[in-house]
Amino acid sequence: MFSPLVRCTRLVSSAASQSNDMPIHIENPYKPTKRQCFICKNNIELDYKNVQLLSQFVSPYTGRVYGRHITGLCIPMQKRVATLIERARKFGMTCTMFLSSFKVLWRMK
Repeated sequence: MFSPLVRCTRLVSSAASQSNDMPIHIENPYKPTKRQCFICKNNIELDYKNVQLLSQFVSPYTGRVYGRHITGLCIPMQKRVATLIERARKFGMTCTMFLSSFKVLWRMK
């Protein structure tokens, strides 16, 4: 059958081919790019005194803070905006609209 010399060369050649034939790591071209919210992307400084910026995240009809699916913010920025809106309301920089005044305004029962 096989001589010991031939068997030995086959083992060496298979070990050599395994070390040279490793798969190359390639990034997935179909992976979607990571989206950032515009506050993180543009490095906007948030402050409770910036009422004009904070009012963009509040409904003018109900006074409620819009959700993430509407604002497009990331989770940390959405929480920060919500706390800053509450702080601005607490210090009297923005008004708070209650549901009862909303119902009277639109004559709801």
